[in-house]
Formats: sequence, structure tokens, C-alpha cells
Amino acid sequence: MCTVVSLTGDRFYFGRNMDIEGSFGEAVVFTPRHFALDLRRAPKIKTHYAILGMAAIMDGFPLYADAMNERGLCMAGLNFVGNAYYPPDREVDGWRISPFELIPWLLSTCTDLAAARRALNTLQLVNVPFRQDVPLTPLHWIVADKTGSLVIESTSEGLFLYDDPEGVLANNPPFDRQLAGIRAYEALTPAYRPTDPFVSLGLGAVGLPGDYSSASRFARACFLRRCALSSGATSLHDMYRILDSVAPPKGSVLAENGMPHYTTYSCCMDPQAQIYTYTTAENRRITAVRMSGAIMESDRLLTSPLCVTSDVWESVLEG
Repeated sequence: MCTVVSLTGDRFYFGRNMDIEGSFGEAVVFTPRHFALDLRRAPKIKTHYAILGMAAIMDGFPLYADAMNERGLCMAGLNFVGNAYYPPDREVDGWRISPFELIPWLLSTCTDLAAARRALNTLQLVNVPFRQDVPLTPLHWIVADKTGSLVIESTSEGLFLYDDPEGVLANNPPFDRQLAGIRAYEALTPAYRPTDPFVSLGLGAVGLPGDYSSASRFARACFLRRCALSSGATSLHDMYRILDSVAPPKGSVLAENGMPHYTTYSCCMDPQAQIYTYTTAENRRITAVRMSGAIMESDRLLTSPLCVTSDVWESVLEG
């Protein structure tokens, strides 16, 4: 369970909710320009664009869940259980990339969405696990910049690239069906409708689904994103409000094993300021990490541990 939203108003923001059972060892990880990315079936990338995002570091390699590069290209991976398929590793035309390498490969080499699309047209995702004890996660991805969004899906029928006019992605079903599903909500509106004294405002959105299924989160995020963009201005706080609206609190969604799936962190990337911000389930204050200065030319990974301690600012009464 995850939701990604791209806001492309007067300023570009890219954010996501990570909805899982708990931590996967994540931290904010910065991959500088001269940290060599050693790929399994493609040439090592020795010098590249800097990358900042949320990742777990394993055997010295950044396993990114979401990230942006210094040129303003952003990307995230979401669970795609039952639909994701990676063909066996074999000699094929084009680049052979394992799914765990896709985010660092694209962000390290592509300046923008157009360049990412060209690179993806030469790509073959292959079934090469990180390690024998670390199998591949079934994923699909969204990559975006200020010009638009693109969804990447590898299924048994092939590798598909979908233009994403809504700038939103959830988990299942495949993206073309997610997009078709929101047609049922085209009549919804934020506009005022006459009420009586016993009914509040907001009747225009009656029928907007409120559950935490993928289809409902997708529809709700699309509606709220359209509303935010109609104001003509976008902000970091607009993004967090939208993400909060599709974030399952702990205990509201249980997996088959009885474990709660909840939003462990939400993030919002501001490529113009080169800042990665996030909140966690335990700490609702926004924490920001910036990539700039001398660290850009480093050759080693840098990390910022997550703030997971409750942080409440107490105001003093005056009078």
C-alpha cells in the first residue's frame, strides 16, 4: 500500500506515502556525483548526477524507495503484487537492469522526463535478485519532473510506459485500469451546492470513496490534486494535506497475517530548492534534508537517520 502524488502547479513537488508493516532499515540517503554505482548487468557508473531520497543501504548499495536527482527528476517505486513480472536474465537487446537498480540508474543518468523516456525505451528489466537471501520486490514506478509524469510497469506481457495525466499512482490494478476507474467520479466537484441548516458544505464531493484500497486512494488523491491545482498555487503543505488524506492510520488496515499496514513515512521533494522533506508516523513535524555545497562532489554515501521521536512544540500563553 502506497500512494504517490506529483504537483505541477506554479512550483513542482513530488511526494509519497510509504504504507507498510514497519521499517525496512530506511534513512535519507545522499548519493553524491562521484560515488560509483556498480550495476549487475550494465557498466559501472563512476560519475553521475547526485541523488537524494529514502533508501536502505545494503552491502554498500543504496536501495532507493523514492528519490530525486540534482536536475529535478523524481521517482518512486510502489508495491505491484500479482502483476509485476521480470523476465529471466538472458542476453537481450538494450540495457539489462535489475529492478532494484532502476531508480539509481535512471536518476543518475537522466536530466529530465524526456531523457528518462528515451532511456527506458532501450531498457530490459531482468530477474536478478540483490542477493540470494534478498529477493526482488514486485514493483511498478512513477518518474516525474515539472513537465509531467510517466508510469513504468513490467508485466508478463512486456514493459509498458504510460503517460500519467493525473500525476498520481497507487498499487493495483495496472495503471491503465487505475486511470479508467476514476471515470466514475468525474461528476464530483468542490463547488458549492445549496444546503439546509442540517447539512454542511462539501456536498459536491459526496460519493468520493473513503476507504484505503488502491482504487479508492487513487480516486481520492486525483480529486484532491485537481482541487489543489485549480487554486493556481501549490505548496509543500498542499502536498502533505493530500498525502494525509490517503494515509491509513495504524490499525485501520490489517494484512493477512494480522499485522497493521500504515503510513510509516510521508515525503515531499522540492527539486527547485533541492530539499527532501518527510514526516514519520511518530513525528509529524516536517524534517528537511538538502543537497548542496561540497557534499555534491563526494565519493561516499551520506545518511540522515529518520526522526522517529515525538516532537511537540509547546507555545507559551501570554496575556
